[in-house]
Amino acid sequence: MLPSGWTEECSVCVPLPEVELCGSHASEEASKLSELEGDFASEDEGRRIEALEAIASLTRSHTNAPSRRVAQCLARRLDEETPAVRKRAAELLADGQHPAIALDALLSSLKSAQREVEQVDRAFEAFRKKWAKLTKQKKLGATPSMEEVKESMKTLAAMGDESQALKEEMFDTGTARDAMVTALGKLRDERATKALLDVHRKGVVPLGRVAINEALLEHGTRGTLKRIVGDFKDVEKAISRQRKELEKERRARLPKAPSNYKTEAAKRGWEQRVEAEREQKLDSLAGGIEAKLASLRASHDRLLAFALSHGLPDGPAWSEKPYLPWTRWLDANADALPESLGRLPGT
Repeated sequence: MLPSGWTEECSVCVPLPEVELCGSHASEEASKLSELEGDFASEDEGRRIEALEAIASLTRSHTNAPSRRVAQCLARRLDEETPAVRKRAAELLADGQHPAIALDALLSSLKSAQREVEQVDRAFEAFRKKWAKLTKQKKLGATPSMEEVKESMKTLAAMGDESQALKEEMFDTGTARDAMVTALGKLRDERATKALLDVHRKGVVPLGRVAINEALLEHGTRGTLKRIVGDFKDVEKAISRQRKELEKERRARLPKAPSNYKTEAAKRGWEQRVEAEREQKLDSLAGGIEAKLASLRASHDRLLAFALSHGLPDGPAWSEKPYLPWTRWLDANADALPESLGRLPGT
């Protein structure tokens, strides 16, 4: 639980699990909490974060007796503030603060943050369906009128604004949720493991699986590693599908312009647009494949580092299909991994 560099303990404070601060530290805490409480009403995000850091630093002088009040103050900021403040509160709460309060607060906030992420994801899916329906309805003729063009431009602008707002909301909610995930990765407790596996199972991860898989790797149980390795199979299948789609798209013949395009210039313009769209699709498919391969390689490298740091046998060599090699490695080394982490002291 103790963060690196925090080595000062107090022989007078009553340590975990009871925790009772000595008179000097209790007085210092009360004074600092009173002094900084007003900073949380500031509109300056940086000032609010500085207040969080100052409150969290009170624990440095009695790391053997992390205060309940300090942890509770940090915990209150998990749900009330902007994503950046929530993220910093989660980081600080998991870094040497009272373990029971930190764990309970982060588990509760993770549930709330996950619900927010799922809500935004549903809104984004509804937007995609609305966009597909609208673009199908709004196809212009060969020679659209100015009124048609203006109306289409107005609609596209409104949809663009809605899309941007949803993307920003998805990023903010995902950032806050992943901060809870990362913090729980540092609290090696079986209840945190269960919560992380639940988030992973739901699969709504707009920022990718990096945060959740790193947190699962921090716990390092048989179940968490099995889940990480299981992801390889899904990604391999997705890459295979995209490669087939890419090859099919490359072989496909471009269509000719519809008969309502009368002039050669109009036909050529239509065909050029179709060709440009096809090239864009090819680039997107190729880029998606490369991104997935990079993700596979990063997860593979993290597992190699885990094996090395835990004194386990070397993992398999890199390949574009790592699922089976890592499954065999996991089966061979399952007994060296804990089945469960148990509970944190003081919880």
